[in-house]
Amino acid sequence: MAKTLKDWNAPGIGVGIVVGDKLVFAKGYGYRDYEKKLPITANTMYTIASNTKLFTAVAAGFLVEEGKLTWDQPIRESVPTINFYNSSLNNTITLRDMLAHRTGITRHDFNLVQVGFHHQRTVRAAEISGTQRIAAPDISLQQHDVCRRGSGD
Repeated sequence: MAKTLKDWNAPGIGVGIVVGDKLVFAKGYGYRDYEKKLPITANTMYTIASNTKLFTAVAAGFLVEEGKLTWDQPIRESVPTINFYNSSLNNTITLRDMLAHRTGITRHDFNLVQVGFHHQRTVRAAEISGTQRIAAPDISLQQHDVCRRGSGD
């Protein structure tokens, strides 16, 4: 691991191995705070940023293959507990719209900035159902992404 950290010029890395549904190995190498020499441990928390988009899309794809979701039918047909701001959204928003960030619903990624990335926060269904639409679905909009905006794009 020392060679990997040096080759990648990284202060530290966390490694976890899961077999089936069991964590069989978890260890940290290097530092979570290089200046203070605070080590990475098996319990060090990381932000994974936009990687969650990939995980969500892959999981959704598996559910589409299993026939439990569809890409282009209103999502409420498959998941009736989803409730948007009004019946127009409830009757039109698809899984593809949701994954492509083209629902027209206002962004909420700055909620994480206000709360702080290191704090856990659960978005309640009431928050989503109270969200107002700012554009019609299928309108091409800029992707909402804190990291990308922070980079100057």
